[in-house]
Amino acid sequence: MRFFLMAAFVLALLGCGDRDKVAVYKPGDYQGKSDAAPWNNKTYNGDKAKWEGDVRARGRLQDESRRIGG
Repeated sequence: MRFFLMAAFVLALLGCGDRDKVAVYKPGDYQGKSDAAPWNNKTYNGDKAKWEGDVRARGRLQDESRRIGG
């Protein structure tokens, strides 16, 4: 019985170990998808000015001072 208690205690302690969970990448290997400009998509078709206008309009709609009458 004592052996089983000691074995359970040892197994419980082994389960408490914490290891790094970060992937290590070697130089030259694939580092993920490269980012494209946000206006290069199906909606804007490369029209940066239209994208910038839509971003400004969205910002104006999120302005709380307009909602409260300020």
